[in-house]
Amino acid sequence: MKGLAISGSLVGTSTTAASAGDGRNGSEQGPQRKLYGSASRRTELTSENGAPRERYERKRAERERRLERQLGSEFDALTVGDEDNLSYVDHWEHEYDVDSDQTDATIAETDHTMTLLEAVDDSGNRVTDGDGRYVYVFEHYSKSEGQHRFWHGDPKTTHMDSHLDVRNTNVELSDRDPRTSETLDGEYVSIGVEGTAGPVGFGISGATYVDNGQIGPGDYSPGDAGEYSVRFVGCSERDVTDIIGYSVLRSSVLIPDLESGTGLRWSTEVEAQTTNTGPC
Repeated sequence: MKGLAISGSLVGTSTTAASAGDGRNGSEQGPQRKLYGSASRRTELTSENGAPRERYERKRAERERRLERQLGSEFDALTVGDEDNLSYVDHWEHEYDVDSDQTDATIAETDHTMTLLEAVDDSGNRVTDGDGRYVYVFEHYSKSEGQHRFWHGDPKTTHMDSHLDVRNTNVELSDRDPRTSETLDGEYVSIGVEGTAGPVGFGISGATYVDNGQIGPGDYSPGDAGEYSVRFVGCSERDVTDIIGYSVLRSSVLIPDLESGTGLRWSTEVEAQTTNTGPC
């Protein structure tokens, strides 16, 4: 399920922390300016600020259709969308633009989801592990779509991050994927997690295309009150650049039922720039 890379060519909320520039100065390249920008959001994950399930279903279907069009016969080999003994609980969204800190022109439009799934048996009943803990999987997904404008060069995504901060000592971060960083240029990679919850085996997988960059873990601290982020760093020239990853949590309490919130914080960040020709 993990680490399968396939060469391929392409066809074709409650938030805080507003977007901000990264402070770098622009430079002239021919008739067009080289622009930089960054933006971020942060959300406390609670049942009150989750998004409607139908939005998750629609976005996931769009994502899988795009992958299937791009991969063709290789789509099945990546086991995209495999989901065993996991049931949807809730999801959260960030949608924001990355604007140039010099001109306010939009360089990229971004869309992010953090989806909470719980381990269940074949009848859909919630299960626990050998220590009596509930088992959850968070799916991190982020997408950046470059915006082409005649007055600036080609948009490129240079950094993208989806970070989960567990600030509840009853919740343990026990597994994740990707575990290591891979530097790729024009390859698809499958990413997924699998494990057990008592007698039940669970698993989920997804895939992404990496263009001229590195995908892997950013911040990672396992155990109680841990943290994990999925990160892309590079110079992607794709119209759409995305990342996907998974974190597994084991909790002595039901995450959705905490009266004071889940004790979980999700943040996303994207950096983008424009260039006329050549690398970033």
